[in-house]
Amino acid sequence: MSEISERYETGDTTSLKSRVTWADCAKGFGIVLVVFGHAWRGLYEKGVIPPLLFEAVDSRIYAFHMPLFFMLSGLFFAHGLARARGIPFLRSRALRLLWPLVLWTYLFLAFKVLAGSLSNTPVGLGAFLESPIPGRFHFWFLWALFLIQVALLPAKPLFANQGNWLPVSLALLTGSLALLLIPLPPAAFAWIGLALYHLPFFLLGVVIGRFQGRMQVSAVGAILAVGLFAALLAIAPQVTGLYNTVFLAAALSIASVAVFVWFGNGPGSGILAYLGTASMAIFLAHTIFSAGLREVLFKLGVTNLPVHLVLGTGIGLIAPIILYEIARRFRLTKLAGF
Repeated sequence: MSEISERYETGDTTSLKSRVTWADCAKGFGIVLVVFGHAWRGLYEKGVIPPLLFEAVDSRIYAFHMPLFFMLSGLFFAHGLARARGIPFLRSRALRLLWPLVLWTYLFLAFKVLAGSLSNTPVGLGAFLESPIPGRFHFWFLWALFLIQVALLPAKPLFANQGNWLPVSLALLTGSLALLLIPLPPAAFAWIGLALYHLPFFLLGVVIGRFQGRMQVSAVGAILAVGLFAALLAIAPQVTGLYNTVFLAAALSIASVAVFVWFGNGPGSGILAYLGTASMAIFLAHTIFSAGLREVLFKLGVTNLPVHLVLGTGIGLIAPIILYEIARRFRLTKLAGF
């Protein structure tokens, strides 16, 4: 089996031959928010950002950007699941999600140990004795995504017929919303809580993926989607309650997708789409570079917030891209977890 067909059959669309430009643009948008959000939080912990300003920005970014990633992860899953075989599927998910989780958790810990007291949250060598699973730091996303995809493997027979995809996806989506009502003890939440919370967004992506080949948005539709997105984002900090926040995140994610379905067909989509193709490398490595630069700038006496944000976000995108291109050049992307 070729690498391309293996990735497609397991729901992994990192191969250029199976990419959809608007989905890559949406991932590019999401990964920029991830890098900026972590830079923003790091600077807040350094006391550079006033609390009210921090909360105004942070609450809006975290209202939807990770649900957006889960939704995008579900777009092509039904097709991949329908064609996948059990053991190869599990092996591919472990290599694609668990390997980078483990590798980059230890690399990130090594960076924090070397940084010593310069780190916002210093750790000692004892941190290496703790398991990287179920996901430490920002790597929880990989563990949650792994659990979701493996948990849906028994549904494979239901996706054997394309005509069943939509009703099956909607039924699973409804069930996932009901699961949110189940109270979990802290120990169980640490292992499955974030996966359960983000499962509806993944399944929403599966539902949308049923139509992705026929999706079209006009310029007027994109403008309306931007307006809806802006309106929802404005009220995001005031939205409370489990289902209210879930529906808000879903609406923001859908509005984002509508914009990028239109934007992805335009001439200006190239850079954002490229960031989407490199989003795994950026996600895994960005904090090492952005946090490192932050500490260097502070040592040099630079405390200007815009300078930190521009440079911190910039290096958090560019440095991992350089690693990504080196890994591609030497065919090391799987080894690097990219």
